Amino acid sequence: MNLVTKIGQATSWSFYMCFHGPNGCLVPSRPTEGETDISLQSEELEVKLNTLAKERSLEIESYLTDEKKTAQGLIKILLLGGPSCGKSTVFKQMQIIHKDGFKRPDQLEYFRELINRNIRDIFLQLLAGANILNISITSIQKLVDSIEASYHPIGTDEIKAMTRNRAELLSKFWLSEQIQKVFSQRYAFPLMDSTRYFLENIQRIGEKDYVPCEEDIVHSRHPTFSITSTNFIYNGLKMRLVDVGGQKSQRRKWLHLFDDVRVVLFVVDLTGYAKRDEEDRKENHMTSTMKIFKEIATNKVLRPAVLVLFLNKVDLYEELLTSVRFSDKFPDYKGPNNVEGTSTYIKDKFVQAAKPRKSVIPHFTTATNTENIKVVFRGCMESVFKANSRATGLT
Repeated sequence: MNLVTKIGQATSWSFYMCFHGPNGCLVPSRPTEGETDISLQSEELEVKLNTLAKERSLEIESYLTDEKKTAQGLIKILLLGGPSCGKSTVFKQMQIIHKDGFKRPDQLEYFRELINRNIRDIFLQLLAGANILNISITSIQKLVDSIEASYHPIGTDEIKAMTRNRAELLSKFWLSEQIQKVFSQRYAFPLMDSTRYFLENIQRIGEKDYVPCEEDIVHSRHPTFSITSTNFIYNGLKMRLVDVGGQKSQRRKWLHLFDDVRVVLFVVDLTGYAKRDEEDRKENHMTSTMKIFKEIATNKVLRPAVLVLFLNKVDLYEELLTSVRFSDKFPDYKGPNNVEGTSTYIKDKFVQAAKPRKSVIPHFTTATNTENIKVVFRGCMESVFKANSRATGLT
């Protein structure tokens, strides 16, 4: 039973007892003919209420003491960032690296269904992209119709399990000249980052006995609309990682998590420089993310926490630079169009946005790469320990 329940029960019972006798009978507001004087009853009620209040107070104090003991030495890490930045992927990686990962049958079935749903969404996104880019798909319309028929009714939430036949159709769809042309301009419209990964593995996913592997799971995508947390041990230290929704509608829920946070891990999508913001299509995605980061970095409640910056999707970023020049989106950048120069520029922009905060610990990451996250997290925590021992609860 949590504290809120305990307080609620104490309050409700006290309110009930104020108007009812100990046997549940309504206590009259004044003496009436034929009834005993209630003065004595009122005194007895007051004694009982005082006793009850003391008992509830001691119970609540005991609960808080226990909670405090439980929280001692616990390093709370708040995982923040804008939509589609890779926060949830980092969260899943922590469960794979520091816990048992995802091995239970119910977990594997959940991700199998999610991956099927992701692939369906990718198919629809590519069709929408063809329409946005005015790329004709008339020559593959029969193929598209066959895929749609395999999903019928395509608008429902229930997605039929992947079959070899549908996988074969999707493979042909993916390899078609028209869809490859659409994919080459993928940053002009919303498209899942895992498009290439899933469609290049579509034959394996279509097998009857398909079971998602860890790499499939970390590539799966499901927006975070709630608060989720996981506890794990790192180098003998108890840690709690808390992931919250990146959408604007979810950000108001962040505040109540700030009071006891030791580390803030903020994730940035490097490819966001070429995208429009998902929530405000008139604004650049990276510019919008930088505003969120500034709000977090300058939040007074978060001042004692160590701020770690994950500049994520390095693999996709390097690929993107060859087709979308960085200076076309950020004209004030005058350096070469390479990973080193542009990524340093981005890093410096975010560090500058965090002022007057003195310290930001930046790391470049590829969240879908388990080994990369394992190494980066180790370096991240070493930096955290060195930067501020108080933030980790160490002495």
